[in-house]
Amino acid sequence: MAHYRGLYGRSDAAEIAARTGLVYDEAAGGFKVSVVGNSYYVNHPDFKTQEPLSPYEEILLLRYLLEGRYVPASGGMLAYEEMPWGAVYLTQFRGRVIGRIAREFGRDPSRLGAVLAGTPGLKFEEVGGADAAYRFEFMNGLYISILVWAGDDEFKASAQMLFSDNFKYAFTAEDMAVVGDVVMGRFKNTSKALGI
Repeated sequence: MAHYRGLYGRSDAAEIAARTGLVYDEAAGGFKVSVVGNSYYVNHPDFKTQEPLSPYEEILLLRYLLEGRYVPASGGMLAYEEMPWGAVYLTQFRGRVIGRIAREFGRDPSRLGAVLAGTPGLKFEEVGGADAAYRFEFMNGLYISILVWAGDDEFKASAQMLFSDNFKYAFTAEDMAVVGDVVMGRFKNTSKALGI
């Protein structure tokens, strides 16, 4: 964290804005960033937000501001293994993210829609293709689809997380595993708040 904060402190706000497409608000002294439906102002050159972020979220956001690039999506949604280096980290991603989604929503896929609806500020759409399947914006122009198939006596529940095809310009495969952690962490908090 200290390493990335140091790099961010020495970075150029205009360069970040040009590369990421984020608007730098001089009056607010930072960038407006949306993460899973919530908007934040991230100050520059010191990295501060009005609302606290988890350490995972802070590092992910710093890495995007320092290295990410915004390219408009062309409409395709890709599995993790289709991303550069995704096949290398696929086993970890399946355990860390896909398995977690299946365990959380596989017994009752309708809970996924309820959690999405209860997540403040989050806009989403049903996309089909599974017992529950929804697409939503993870962060400024970067979209995720989560698909869940219910388990039964014969088959275990299964899931998939797909990424808009512009994710490969914004994050590395390692960062995308953290994206999954951030999403599931947010959904867990919503589920607790709603008591579902």
